[in-house]
Amino acid sequence: GDRGNVAGTLRESGRGNTGAAGAHALRRALVALEVGLAMMLVVGAGLLVKSFSRLSNVSLGFDADRTLYLRVTIAASRYARPSEYLPVADRMLARVREVPGITAAALAKDGPMRAGGEPSSFVIPAQTASASSAEPRANFLPSSDGIVRALGLRLIAGRDLIEQDGDSGAIGVVVSAGLARKHWPERSPVGEEIEYQGRRMRVVGVAGDARYTSVQGDPTPMIYVPNRI
Repeated sequence: GDRGNVAGTLRESGRGNTGAAGAHALRRALVALEVGLAMMLVVGAGLLVKSFSRLSNVSLGFDADRTLYLRVTIAASRYARPSEYLPVADRMLARVREVPGITAAALAKDGPMRAGGEPSSFVIPAQTASASSAEPRANFLPSSDGIVRALGLRLIAGRDLIEQDGDSGAIGVVVSAGLARKHWPERSPVGEEIEYQGRRMRVVGVAGDARYTSVQGDPTPMIYVPNRI
C-alpha cells in the first residue's frame, strides 16, 4: 500500500515538474519574442529617423520659409470662361501686390507640393525625333507674370514670365533646369522654340528645379506657361 502511495506521489510530482518546465520554457519564449519585437521597433525607429533626417535635408527648390500659398476658388457658375475669371484674378493679384511687406506675388494653377500642373508631351521643332524615341514630356503649369520670383526659384538663365508672354503672337515660357539639361545639354534653351497643343512657344527663361509632388526622386520637369493662353 505504501509502495502504491509512493508511486502515485512520484507520478504527480513528475507531472508537476514537467508542467513547471513547460511553463518556464513558454515564459522564456515570450520574453525572447518581446525582446525581438522591441529590437525590431528600435531598428524601425532608427530607420525612420534617418529617413526623416535625409528627407529634411533635400532642397525643395523654392523658398518654403518665406512663401505663403493661398488657394482661391472662383465660382464657375459666375465666371465660366477665362475671359470672365482672369480679370477677377488679375484684380485680386494687383491688390495682394499692394500689401506692405509682400515682395512678390503670382497666380498659378497649382502650388508647391501639390499636383504641379498638367503632365503632357510636347515637341521641339529644331530637334528631329527618331521613330523609336518618345516625345519629351513635362508638367505644364499655367502661371501669371512673376511666378519665378514669387516662388523664390533660382533664375538660371533668361528672365521671369511677364504679362506680354501671354500674347498670341509671342508666347513665352520658362523651363526648369532639369528639363533644359535633358533636351539642350550643350547650350542654353533660351530663344529655342517648343510646340505644345499645336502652338509655338519660345523659351524665355530657365528656373531652378522645384519639387512639386514629392521630396523623393528627381524633381518633376516643369514648363511655366502664361495662364492667358
